Amino acid sequence: MHLTVRAALLLAALVMAGPASATGVTVRGTEILLDGRPFIANGAAGRGRLTELKAIGGGVIRTY
Repeated sequence: MHLTVRAALLLAALVMAGPASATGVTVRGTEILLDGRPFIANGAAGRGRLTELKAIGGGVIRTY
């Protein structure tokens, strides 16, 4: 159940983030796949310094 909720939240975040090139999102066990390839979350927690996070390749944030 928790994995389904997390996958749904991730999918919603990807949709709200703007245009994306992924056409298929699936969950296989504990993996999230984008177009059949494993999605690796490179990011941080917090609300500040998002420009710096993007500059070093981060694309996922978690806020409290």
